[in-house]
Amino acid sequence: MQNLQIETVTIENVDDLGFFCISSKKHPGYVSKRAWLEKRFKEGLHILYTMQCPYTGKIVRELPDVARRHNIVLNLWEIDDPAEAREIMPSPYGTFALIHDGRLLEDHPISTTRFRNILQRELNLSESSL
Repeated sequence: MQNLQIETVTIENVDDLGFFCISSKKHPGYVSKRAWLEKRFKEGLHILYTMQCPYTGKIVRELPDVARRHNIVLNLWEIDDPAEAREIMPSPYGTFALIHDGRLLEDHPISTTRFRNILQRELNLSESSL
């Protein structure tokens, strides 16, 4: 096992989801991956997903209809290669990501109700429009 340095956990080295890395590298790949995704998915609403979870099939059928009813463009990106999923998924879970304007909003499959709540909060939609 390689020699790892234990770092003091501070607000500067913990990401917005509360994850941190203990690594022998100065800049762990997770941090650079998140920065890359923020640039790649800078604008719009995106779902990156794999079909590892059986619930995901239901989600990718239902969530686009919710977005369409509110004239919101939702970009779906299926990742069918495990190596590619490990490379580009913005969280350790690696099966689902909801990204809006470069920010990771969810890292696990969500229901239509949760999706509506996120749209209301992030896109300032009124409850009556949902």
